[in-house]
Amino acid sequence: RFSNPSLRHRTWQIAMDGSQKLPQRLLDPVRLHLQNGGSWRHLALGVAGWMRYTQGVDEQGNAIDVV
Repeated sequence: RFSNPSLRHRTWQIAMDGSQKLPQRLLDPVRLHLQNGGSWRHLALGVAGWMRYTQGVDEQGNAIDVV
């Protein structure tokens, strides 16, 4: 993405509104894997990362800087 000028969306545009994208990007795939007997555990890491981020602090209690 960084070196391809023909892509219309900028990196910051892709990253914005992450919480709104969570259902279709992670939760829907988890649901599909559960319905089809597949493994969903790798998707749980993405959900856990999002949950950590929404707390606003890292494991040491330091504020997460958003740039």
